Amino acid sequence: MLLAQIEIRKGLPFQVSTQPQSFLSSDEQAAEWTKAFGAY
Repeated sequence: MLLAQIEIRKGLPFQVSTQPQSFLSSDEQAAEWTKAFGAY
């Protein structure tokens, strides 16, 4: 599947970066969870 996507997109089907991404705080994670899945 990966090789097929590379052929279709003429490149990688995901972003490659050498820059570290910051992590979400626990409050930000909870807010993202609630936004995506609703209150639990």
